[in-house]
Amino acid sequence: MGVTFSGAATEFAAGVSSLEIDTPILSPALGAVSAYERNYSKRALANACFELRNCPQGSRNSKLNALAYKMGRLVVRGWIECGRVESYLLRCCEANGLLADDGERQCRATLASGINAGMGRPYHDIKAEWD
Repeated sequence: MGVTFSGAATEFAAGVSSLEIDTPILSPALGAVSAYERNYSKRALANACFELRNCPQGSRNSKLNALAYKMGRLVVRGWIECGRVESYLLRCCEANGLLADDGERQCRATLASGINAGMGRPYHDIKAEWD
């Protein structure tokens, strides 16, 4: 089961193939994660990466924080792994020059801050329209 990319995100799609999660993530409090939720989170990460890679200098750190926050809301639901989010967003920081300008320590601190804040406000329940 994969995600089909189109439009501007097609350029980034090759790097997102490893976002595949074949087995459901189980959260005792929330139950099994649906394929729809997994796909939603994969697409959200692909979109976040596209945004961050193309973010202009001067707003990259705040964009990283905002996107980490958004992804943290999905991480806390168990829809995507935190390590995966960190890895992809850090690679985008490298691609847009933020990692070279601010350093890995600062980028990781911004990531952690955003993800932790997002985890404090879990994303609402979603389901496919056809369910």
